[in-house]
Amino acid sequence: MIASAFTPLDYSEFILLGVGVLVLIVGAVRLACNPRAAALAPKPNPPRFTALDILVVFIASLIGCQLAIHAVAPPAPASQPASQPTTSPASQTFTPPQLALASVCAPVAGLLIAVPLARHRVTGGLRAWGLTASHLGLSIKTALLAYLAVWPLCAAALWVTKKLINIIDPALHLEPHSTLAALRHPDNPLWIPVCLVLGAAVLAPLYEEFFFRGMIQTTIARYTRSPWIAILASGLIFGLFHYTNIETVPPLVIFGFVVGYVYARTGSLTTTFLIHLLFNSKSLVWLFCGAET
Repeated sequence: MIASAFTPLDYSEFILLGVGVLVLIVGAVRLACNPRAAALAPKPNPPRFTALDILVVFIASLIGCQLAIHAVAPPAPASQPASQPTTSPASQTFTPPQLALASVCAPVAGLLIAVPLARHRVTGGLRAWGLTASHLGLSIKTALLAYLAVWPLCAAALWVTKKLINIIDPALHLEPHSTLAALRHPDNPLWIPVCLVLGAAVLAPLYEEFFFRGMIQTTIARYTRSPWIAILASGLIFGLFHYTNIETVPPLVIFGFVVGYVYARTGSLTTTFLIHLLFNSKSLVWLFCGAET
Protein backbone atom coordinates (compact mmCIF):
# COMPACT_ATOMS: atom_id res chain seq x y z
CA MET A 1 0.00 0.00 0.00
CA ILE A 2 1.44 3.37 -1.09
CA ALA A 3 1.23 6.14 1.48
CA SER A 4 -0.33 9.40 0.30
CA ALA A 5 2.05 12.30 -0.27
CA PHE A 6 -0.65 14.72 0.89
CA THR A 7 -1.56 15.62 4.46
CA PRO A 8 -5.06 16.34 5.78
CA LEU A 9 -4.13 20.03 5.64
CA ASP A 10 -3.32 19.63 1.93
CA TYR A 11 -6.72 18.08 1.30
CA SER A 12 -8.35 20.91 3.23
CA GLU A 13 -6.54 23.39 0.97
CA PHE A 14 -7.71 21.54 -2.14
CA ILE A 15 -11.29 21.63 -0.90
CA LEU A 16 -11.06 25.34 -0.10
CA LEU A 17 -9.61 26.08 -3.54
CA GLY A 18 -12.22 23.91 -5.24
CA VAL A 19 -15.12 25.62 -3.49
CA GLY A 20 -13.57 28.98 -4.33
CA VAL A 21 -13.28 28.11 -8.02
CA LEU A 22 -16.92 27.00 -7.98
CA VAL A 23 -17.96 30.33 -6.45
CA LEU A 24 -15.95 32.15 -9.13
CA ILE A 25 -17.63 30.16 -11.92
CA VAL A 26 -21.12 30.79 -10.56
CA GLY A 27 -20.36 34.48 -10.17
CA ALA A 28 -18.96 34.71 -13.70
CA VAL A 29 -22.04 33.01 -15.17
CA ARG A 30 -24.36 35.36 -13.28
CA LEU A 31 -22.42 38.40 -14.50
CA ALA A 32 -22.47 37.08 -18.07
CA CYS A 33 -26.25 36.77 -17.85
CA ASN A 34 -26.63 40.23 -16.33
CA PRO A 35 -23.58 42.46 -17.04
CA ARG A 36 -25.30 45.50 -15.53
CA ALA A 37 -25.07 43.84 -12.12
CA ALA A 38 -21.38 44.77 -12.00
CA ALA A 39 -21.99 48.45 -12.72
CA LEU A 40 -20.84 51.02 -10.19
CA ALA A 41 -21.84 54.65 -9.84
CA PRO A 42 -20.26 57.46 -7.79
CA LYS A 43 -21.71 57.64 -4.29
CA PRO A 44 -23.60 60.74 -3.19
CA ASN A 45 -22.10 62.69 -0.28
CA PRO A 46 -18.69 60.93 -0.35
CA PRO A 47 -16.32 61.30 2.63
CA ARG A 48 -14.36 64.55 2.58
CA PHE A 49 -10.96 63.21 3.61
CA THR A 50 -7.95 65.20 2.47
CA ALA A 51 -4.45 64.09 1.50
CA LEU A 52 -3.27 65.56 4.80
CA ASP A 53 -5.76 63.38 6.71
CA ILE A 54 -4.40 60.28 5.02
CA LEU A 55 -0.81 61.30 5.69
CA VAL A 56 -1.50 62.01 9.36
CA VAL A 57 -3.13 58.61 9.90
CA PHE A 58 -0.25 56.87 8.14
CA ILE A 59 2.36 58.74 10.18
CA ALA A 60 0.47 57.92 13.39
CA SER A 61 0.66 54.20 12.60
CA LEU A 62 4.39 54.52 11.80
CA ILE A 63 5.01 56.29 15.09
CA GLY A 64 3.10 53.60 16.97
CA CYS A 65 5.17 50.93 15.23
CA GLN A 66 8.51 52.62 15.92
CA LEU A 67 7.69 53.30 19.57
CA ALA A 68 6.80 49.64 20.05
CA ILE A 69 9.96 48.42 18.31
CA HIS A 70 12.24 50.68 20.36
CA ALA A 71 10.42 49.92 23.61
CA VAL A 72 11.59 46.30 23.53
CA ALA A 73 14.70 46.63 21.35
CA PRO A 74 17.41 44.06 22.15
CA PRO A 75 21.02 45.14 22.76
CA ALA A 76 22.96 45.81 19.56
CA PRO A 77 25.34 42.97 18.60
CA ALA A 78 29.05 43.64 18.94
CA SER A 79 29.82 42.76 15.34
CA GLN A 80 28.09 41.86 12.09
CA PRO A 81 29.02 39.16 9.56
CA ALA A 82 31.11 40.39 6.66
CA SER A 83 28.68 39.13 4.03
CA GLN A 84 25.11 37.88 3.86
CA PRO A 85 23.28 35.79 1.23
CA THR A 86 20.86 37.54 -1.10
CA THR A 87 17.49 37.84 0.63
CA SER A 88 14.15 39.53 0.15
CA PRO A 89 13.36 42.84 1.92
CA ALA A 90 11.70 40.90 4.73
CA SER A 91 15.14 39.81 5.89
CA GLN A 92 15.32 42.97 8.01
CA THR A 93 13.63 41.12 10.83
CA PHE A 94 12.77 42.10 14.38
CA THR A 95 12.49 40.04 17.53
CA PRO A 96 9.15 38.40 18.42
CA PRO A 97 8.52 40.87 21.29
CA GLN A 98 9.07 43.79 18.91
CA LEU A 99 6.75 42.33 16.29
CA ALA A 100 4.10 41.46 18.87
CA LEU A 101 4.02 44.95 20.38
CA ALA A 102 4.19 46.65 16.97
CA SER A 103 1.35 44.50 15.60
CA VAL A 104 -0.91 46.02 18.26
CA CYS A 105 0.47 49.55 18.62
CA ALA A 106 0.74 50.42 14.91
CA PRO A 107 -2.91 49.77 13.95
CA VAL A 108 -4.24 51.15 17.25
CA ALA A 109 -2.31 54.41 16.74
CA GLY A 110 -3.74 54.73 13.24
CA LEU A 111 -7.26 53.94 14.39
CA LEU A 112 -7.08 56.53 17.17
CA ILE A 113 -6.66 59.18 14.48
CA ALA A 114 -8.81 57.68 11.70
CA VAL A 115 -11.99 57.14 13.71
CA PRO A 116 -12.33 60.73 15.07
CA LEU A 117 -11.48 62.05 11.60
CA ALA A 118 -14.24 59.94 10.06
CA ARG A 119 -16.80 61.35 12.52
CA HIS A 120 -16.06 64.82 11.13
CA ARG A 121 -15.31 64.07 7.47
CA VAL A 122 -18.17 61.66 6.71
CA THR A 123 -21.72 62.97 6.48
CA GLY A 124 -23.67 60.67 8.75
CA GLY A 125 -20.66 59.58 10.80
CA LEU A 126 -19.29 56.06 11.14
CA ARG A 127 -22.55 54.39 10.06
CA ALA A 128 -22.53 56.26 6.76
CA TRP A 129 -18.84 55.37 6.36
CA GLY A 130 -19.88 51.73 6.40
CA LEU A 131 -19.07 50.73 9.96
CA THR A 132 -22.29 49.27 11.29
CA ALA A 133 -23.58 46.01 12.74
CA SER A 134 -26.95 46.31 10.99
CA HIS A 135 -27.52 43.61 8.37
CA LEU A 136 -24.68 41.67 9.98
CA GLY A 137 -25.98 38.39 8.57
CA LEU A 138 -25.78 39.74 5.02
CA SER A 139 -22.29 41.12 5.70
CA ILE A 140 -21.09 37.71 6.92
CA LYS A 141 -22.59 35.94 3.90
CA THR A 142 -21.08 38.44 1.45
CA ALA A 143 -17.71 38.29 3.20
CA LEU A 144 -17.63 34.49 3.10
CA LEU A 145 -18.49 34.33 -0.61
CA ALA A 146 -15.98 37.08 -1.46
CA TYR A 147 -13.25 35.33 0.52
CA LEU A 148 -13.94 32.00 -1.18
CA ALA A 149 -13.81 33.70 -4.58
CA VAL A 150 -10.62 35.68 -3.98
CA TRP A 151 -8.58 32.90 -2.39
CA PRO A 152 -7.98 30.85 -5.58
CA LEU A 153 -7.01 34.05 -7.43
CA CYS A 154 -4.50 35.00 -4.73
CA ALA A 155 -3.13 31.47 -4.45
CA ALA A 156 -2.60 31.29 -8.23
CA ALA A 157 -0.95 34.73 -8.28
CA LEU A 158 1.36 33.74 -5.43
CA TRP A 159 2.39 30.52 -7.21
CA VAL A 160 3.10 32.35 -10.49
CA THR A 161 5.00 35.14 -8.71
CA LYS A 162 7.25 32.68 -6.88
CA LYS A 163 8.00 30.85 -10.14
CA LEU A 164 8.89 34.12 -11.88
CA ILE A 165 11.12 35.22 -9.01
CA ASN A 166 12.91 31.87 -9.12
CA ILE A 167 13.49 32.28 -12.88
CA ILE A 168 14.69 35.89 -12.61
CA ASP A 169 16.88 35.44 -9.53
CA PRO A 170 17.32 31.82 -8.41
CA ALA A 171 19.65 32.94 -5.59
CA LEU A 172 17.01 35.12 -3.95
CA HIS A 173 15.85 33.65 -0.66
CA LEU A 174 12.23 34.51 0.12
CA GLU A 175 11.78 35.06 3.82
CA PRO A 176 8.60 33.85 5.58
CA HIS A 177 6.15 36.47 6.76
CA SER A 178 7.51 38.02 9.94
CA THR A 179 4.35 37.36 11.97
CA LEU A 180 4.21 33.68 11.00
CA ALA A 181 7.93 33.30 11.69
CA ALA A 182 7.55 34.93 15.11
CA LEU A 183 4.66 32.62 16.00
CA ARG A 184 6.93 29.62 15.34
CA HIS A 185 9.49 30.84 17.88
CA PRO A 186 9.69 28.12 20.57
CA ASP A 187 10.41 30.35 23.59
CA ASN A 188 7.62 32.91 23.28
CA PRO A 189 5.83 33.90 26.49
CA LEU A 190 2.04 33.81 26.21
CA TRP A 191 1.58 37.53 25.59
CA ILE A 192 3.55 37.40 22.32
CA PRO A 193 1.32 34.97 20.36
CA VAL A 194 -1.77 36.65 21.86
CA CYS A 195 -0.64 40.05 20.55
CA LEU A 196 0.48 38.64 17.21
CA VAL A 197 -2.83 36.87 16.59
CA LEU A 198 -4.87 39.85 17.80
CA GLY A 199 -2.89 42.17 15.57
CA ALA A 200 -2.91 39.98 12.46
CA ALA A 201 -6.50 38.73 12.67
CA VAL A 202 -8.36 41.77 14.03
CA LEU A 203 -6.44 45.03 14.44
CA ALA A 204 -4.51 45.04 11.15
CA PRO A 205 -7.59 44.18 9.04
CA LEU A 206 -9.63 46.84 10.86
CA TYR A 207 -7.00 49.55 10.42
CA GLU A 208 -6.19 48.63 6.82
CA GLU A 209 -9.84 48.61 5.78
CA PHE A 210 -10.40 52.00 7.41
CA PHE A 211 -7.24 53.36 5.79
CA PHE A 212 -7.17 51.82 2.30
CA ARG A 213 -10.87 51.44 1.55
CA GLY A 214 -12.48 53.95 3.90
CA MET A 215 -9.98 56.78 3.33
CA ILE A 216 -7.77 56.26 0.25
CA GLN A 217 -10.36 54.64 -2.02
CA THR A 218 -13.12 57.10 -1.16
CA THR A 219 -10.78 60.07 -1.59
CA ILE A 220 -9.60 58.90 -5.02
CA ALA A 221 -13.22 58.23 -6.03
CA ARG A 222 -14.22 61.75 -4.98
CA TYR A 223 -11.45 63.41 -6.98
CA THR A 224 -11.68 61.20 -10.09
CA ARG A 225 -15.46 60.66 -9.99
CA SER A 226 -14.72 57.08 -10.99
CA PRO A 227 -15.21 54.19 -8.56
CA TRP A 228 -13.25 51.92 -10.90
CA ILE A 229 -10.15 54.12 -10.89
CA ALA A 230 -10.41 54.31 -7.10
CA ILE A 231 -10.63 50.52 -6.80
CA LEU A 232 -7.62 49.94 -9.06
CA ALA A 233 -5.49 52.66 -7.47
CA SER A 234 -6.25 51.75 -3.84
CA GLY A 235 -5.76 48.04 -4.60
CA LEU A 236 -2.37 48.73 -6.13
CA ILE A 237 -1.35 50.91 -3.17
CA PHE A 238 -2.54 48.21 -0.77
CA GLY A 239 -0.42 45.54 -2.46
CA LEU A 240 2.69 47.73 -2.61
CA PHE A 241 2.22 48.58 1.08
CA HIS A 242 3.17 44.95 1.81
CA TYR A 243 6.42 45.12 -0.18
CA THR A 244 8.53 43.50 2.56
CA ASN A 245 7.43 40.09 1.25
CA ILE A 246 7.77 40.83 -2.46
CA GLU A 247 6.17 37.56 -3.57
CA THR A 248 2.92 38.56 -1.85
CA VAL A 249 2.55 41.93 -3.62
CA PRO A 250 0.69 40.65 -6.75
CA PRO A 251 -1.71 38.44 -4.75
CA LEU A 252 -2.44 41.30 -2.37
CA VAL A 253 -3.04 43.71 -5.26
CA ILE A 254 -5.68 41.26 -6.49
CA PHE A 255 -7.07 41.01 -2.97
CA GLY A 256 -7.22 44.82 -2.83
CA PHE A 257 -9.13 44.96 -6.12
CA VAL A 258 -11.74 42.46 -4.94
CA VAL A 259 -12.22 44.00 -1.49
CA GLY A 260 -12.28 47.47 -3.05
CA TYR A 261 -15.05 46.36 -5.39
CA VAL A 262 -17.02 44.91 -2.49
CA TYR A 263 -16.74 48.22 -0.63
CA ALA A 264 -17.76 50.24 -3.68
CA ARG A 265 -20.69 47.88 -4.22
CA THR A 266 -21.93 47.58 -0.64
CA GLY A 267 -20.57 50.68 1.08
CA SER A 268 -19.86 48.44 4.06
CA LEU A 269 -16.53 48.54 5.88
CA THR A 270 -17.95 45.85 8.15
CA THR A 271 -18.09 43.48 5.18
CA THR A 272 -14.59 44.27 3.93
CA PHE A 273 -13.23 43.92 7.46
CA LEU A 274 -14.78 40.46 7.70
CA ILE A 275 -13.24 39.45 4.35
CA HIS A 276 -9.84 40.66 5.54
CA LEU A 277 -10.28 38.91 8.88
CA LEU A 278 -11.04 35.61 7.13
CA PHE A 279 -8.09 36.08 4.77
CA ASN A 280 -5.57 36.66 7.55
CA SER A 281 -7.09 34.15 9.95
CA LYS A 282 -6.81 31.34 7.41
CA SER A 283 -3.02 31.68 7.40
CA LEU A 284 -2.95 31.64 11.20
CA VAL A 285 -5.22 28.58 11.44
CA TRP A 286 -3.10 26.72 8.87
CA LEU A 287 0.04 27.61 10.82
CA PHE A 288 -1.37 26.31 14.10
CA CYS A 289 -2.45 23.13 12.28
CA GLY A 290 1.13 22.49 11.25
CA ALA A 291 1.50 24.11 7.82
CA GLU A 292 5.14 24.58 6.80
CA THR A 293 4.48 27.71 4.68
